[in-house]
Amino acid sequence: MPESWGGFGSPSFYFYAPLYFLTLGLVSLSGVKLVAAMSIASLIFLGLSGLTMRAWLAGFASPRIALIGAFAYMAAPYHLHDIYVRAALAEASAFAMIPLLAMSMRRVAARQPYGVALLALGYALLILAHVPVALLTTVTLIPAYAGFLWVGADAGRRGLVRRLLTGGVVGLGLSAVFLWPALALQPYISVDKLFGSFFQPQNWLLLTGRYGLFGATLFDRTLGGFALAAGCAVVAVMAWRAAGNRTPVKFWAGYIFICVLLLTGLVPIFWEFPAIKQVQFPWRLFPLIEFAMITLLAMTGLKFPRLAGLLAVQLLIIGALVFLFMAGAVVGQAFFKGPEMRAYYRHHLFDAPEYLPPGYPLGVDEYGRPVSDMIDLPKMPLAVIGQGRVSEVRNFRDGAMEVIVTADAPTDLIARRFFFPHWRVRELGARTPAAVPVAVERGPQGLVRWQVSAGVHHYRLERGWAPFEQAGLVISAISCLLLWLVSRIDRAGKNRILHG
Repeated sequence: MPESWGGFGSPSFYFYAPLYFLTLGLVSLSGVKLVAAMSIASLIFLGLSGLTMRAWLAGFASPRIALIGAFAYMAAPYHLHDIYVRAALAEASAFAMIPLLAMSMRRVAARQPYGVALLALGYALLILAHVPVALLTTVTLIPAYAGFLWVGADAGRRGLVRRLLTGGVVGLGLSAVFLWPALALQPYISVDKLFGSFFQPQNWLLLTGRYGLFGATLFDRTLGGFALAAGCAVVAVMAWRAAGNRTPVKFWAGYIFICVLLLTGLVPIFWEFPAIKQVQFPWRLFPLIEFAMITLLAMTGLKFPRLAGLLAVQLLIIGALVFLFMAGAVVGQAFFKGPEMRAYYRHHLFDAPEYLPPGYPLGVDEYGRPVSDMIDLPKMPLAVIGQGRVSEVRNFRDGAMEVIVTADAPTDLIARRFFFPHWRVRELGARTPAAVPVAVERGPQGLVRWQVSAGVHHYRLERGWAPFEQAGLVISAISCLLLWLVSRIDRAGKNRILHG
């Protein structure tokens, strides 16, 4: 993002999963304005979530119930909250991938054609949509549902495990083009701010968190989630009690109850694991809870006890109304103050503070969050040389820069760009038939710096390929070939290589 931080630049798109933003870019090619393109892209993923949910529900429910469940999934409170309140559009796009992933696992267990290939594709798309939701899915839904399918398999359990692992590994490889650089870039950003005290999951647990139901602040953010979670838990308990010998109903009821239990903070150790604590907010379990809740309701026509059913309905209504009120407030503010807000952000070109170079001094608000507009950016021209003069500087929209300098002695040249390992510097000129690469390093205040020898030089600073980017691209390319191979092997659903 070359225009971030007033032109200093930022590598944000390696941390914001790319699926939504790639879709947004494709929509923008049609010529529509950015705000309209965002609405269209969000509508695409909202509609896609309905289609994948309907396909999932159609495996065990009537067409009418599957259609109703699909609309319910699209209108689920946290789903709309992600879009209209949090503007977590990447996280909202993950809603479309969860049913696809579950459906592909079911196809693998049933030995249906292309099940393993669909699993690999679904898992890769989930990672490319939103990493924290993908991580929570990986440690909760995937092992739980895989275990359920394994227990229910009459024979070939070893083959089932092999097929599921094959799909997961190929899917992980497909996402490497994004995931590998995102992990490798963490030493080059203020990652301590990304996972600082405000962003610890323990602060947001519904019952025990600092900002939970009984916390002194941010009560409005917790009330809707608490009511929604409590309503889901009541339904799960009622479904379990009335399920009898219907094992699938018990599985989904148990899964919902466990997820709600994790949200409350009554199992705090879960959020202490190194990877899990980096999901920042435990409410990111809600996409999985809403998916499982609608699955449970579509799966069963259970008659619940009237009093308990009434309690569940009331809790769910309260949760939905709170989320709806918050969405209405945000949409209303954007409607009445839209031009003013857009002008503010255009002027400042802020980005998330945690994506600044490591060690950058950041201001914080009353909750300990780093605040963008409290950051003091370096005051400097486009290029500065230690001993000599800058004759000409050309600035390009993609962040590239050409600099002509005259150095009186060996010295440093500092560019008005934050250092990240993607930058490459080439020396151009008549004396060198080909551009000569120049070593770049992190200079003062996290800026790009390189050495200049005495004399006149013409340099070009531009974005290149970091080694970990190249590695991720190679892994994804190999995984694409593996996906094709797996789809060929698995097209009949009976090949011995996968099915044993």
